[in-house]
Amino acid sequence: KWANIGLFLLVSAYPILGAHMEPVYTWDDFWVYTFLILTFGSLINGKLLSASIFLTIGTFAREQTLLFWPIFVLGSIWYCRDCVRWKRAIYLAAPFIIYLPFYYLMWQPFPGRTEYIIYNFANYWRGSDSIFSFLISFGFLWPAAALAAGQLLKMRDKLPHSRFLFWGMLLSILPTLILTFFFTMARETRIFFPPFLFLIPLAIVFIRAADEDYRAKMSTVLKKILLVSLPIMLAIGIMVAPLIFPRFDFRNCPRFHQQALGFHLGLMLTIGVYYLLKAFLPEKKGMVESITGNNSARP
Repeated sequence: KWANIGLFLLVSAYPILGAHMEPVYTWDDFWVYTFLILTFGSLINGKLLSASIFLTIGTFAREQTLLFWPIFVLGSIWYCRDCVRWKRAIYLAAPFIIYLPFYYLMWQPFPGRTEYIIYNFANYWRGSDSIFSFLISFGFLWPAAALAAGQLLKMRDKLPHSRFLFWGMLLSILPTLILTFFFTMARETRIFFPPFLFLIPLAIVFIRAADEDYRAKMSTVLKKILLVSLPIMLAIGIMVAPLIFPRFDFRNCPRFHQQALGFHLGLMLTIGVYYLLKAFLPEKKGMVESITGNNSARP
């Protein structure tokens, strides 16, 4: 059930749905997503060689894949402890040993690369489009994942697998934001998206906890309030989005983009209502504990 919900959140994300619309327009990023999934799927199963091969191949799709190398190192320490040191060193170095010579041979000067932070916020409309791109990349998953990450941080000593999700999110999002705002065109929303690998599972942690609260803890009155609030918040979000982003500097189908963000704004407002209602719940239990128990290591 929850795996299917996670898959739905992935395929319904704007960088996937709008992959063939300007300014997202991409084909090769799907290879990045595929090889990142294969890399870390192999890693958490202790297959360091396979993970190294997949990560190396992913770099040829986009060099942005190398941003995940620190997480790759961290995962190798936690999940591949039986790997001998010299093999570990080779596997960890392989993406650089293989890709960097290729990059050196194919590299071409790119004047002005370090000036994109000025370009992205050169005027009100470009800045607005850059902020919109950030928000729509994950929508309501941004606050959902952040709230879950806060809970996982508290449980890091008891849930090592969840600890990897937390650090994976942190070490992938921060470099991605720096890269996107400072060294690329932030309007290309796809560049924000690779951290989905950690952000979506964390959002699932939040959604599961909210589902548990709704089913087991909320009274009938609170359930009705939450259900009534949902369409109201969605309507407010859809009405407010065009006011915040009345037009775009470079983005086709503006009405679609406004409504898409409005939908996510409505879900963010619903999360706010949910947290207000949590104050009336009889048992204030952490979201991670509520869905896994204290002894489980898998969120």
